[in-house]
Amino acid sequence: MAVGGSGRRGVQSVTGRVSGARSEMDAGAQAFYELSKRLKQVGGTGKGSLRSEMTKALKQAAKPMPKAVKDAAREQFPKRGGLNNVVAKRTPKVVTRTGATTAGVRIQEPKSDPRMNSQGRIYHPLFGRKGSDVVQIAPGVKGYFDEATEGKSPEIRAEVTAVMVEFAQRLIRGV
Repeated sequence: MAVGGSGRRGVQSVTGRVSGARSEMDAGAQAFYELSKRLKQVGGTGKGSLRSEMTKALKQAAKPMPKAVKDAAREQFPKRGGLNNVVAKRTPKVVTRTGATTAGVRIQEPKSDPRMNSQGRIYHPLFGRKGSDVVQIAPGVKGYFDEATEGKSPEIRAEVTAVMVEFAQRLIRGV
């Protein structure tokens, strides 16, 4: 399942490879899309349907990822002034998408400048000067989101795959 980056916020693939700002559909993402499509045909999309159960199970499987991102922010961002705690307070979301070209599980960090991850760029207000903002480059911050998610990805991928297999079997059995 390939899922990829976004130009507006921090996004990391749980189930595939990231290719710049666009995602590339791989075999896992295609399988997820097909399974989701079949579940929709069989049981709809409402509360209690197999598809909604699968979505809930996928989000649960990817639950450790946001904690890893928060821990990485707490460790890698500058501690002086409490920036590490400010960034760590943001809670990344686990998002499942079932579209033909967007199928997969993603981790999104809302209200985040993607350049913070890619370049170590931090934009913040200047203390004591209302309306004055500054951009600083913090080399230690560069890649914090990617490193945190890549470290957990193999474990999460295995859980996501197990969930998909379980729901495919349930679909075959008609349960």
